[in-house]
Amino acid sequence: MVKRTRINKILTFIEQGKHVLVAKKYLKHIKRCCELVKELKMRYGHDRKELFLKTTVPEHGKYIVYIVARSEIVRDVEKYIPAWRPEEKPRVVKEREKVTRVLHRFYVKSSTKSISKGRKYNVISMRIPSELRGSTLYIKIYKLL
Repeated sequence: MVKRTRINKILTFIEQGKHVLVAKKYLKHIKRCCELVKELKMRYGHDRKELFLKTTVPEHGKYIVYIVARSEIVRDVEKYIPAWRPEEKPRVVKEREKVTRVLHRFYVKSSTKSISKGRKYNVISMRIPSELRGSTLYIKIYKLL
């Protein structure tokens, strides 16, 4: 019974949008108690207007979709260089550096039935948010037990 209340707590945090809290505190619990169904890797470029995820799952039910978005940002940095000799002046140098940004997102989705060529499939479909544009997406789908 304790396990069920912890999963309910995780689901409420996901619905509230507390993705960082779930990633830091409860990701180990999700990996331990939920079954990993599928892993995907996608590139969501700046040139794409929208990206939809539509993938098959083995059975009907609820799933946790865990997305890790990794992107590189180039930003300008000012570095202070102190004077080492008395005749020199301290100076500021502008440089560009690449910074890796990682975002964690969790979603709870229910599977639906889809018919293609006369066969029925259990499918999860969702729109990937535009805030993840320009990054590589690592998607893991967990089955809620």
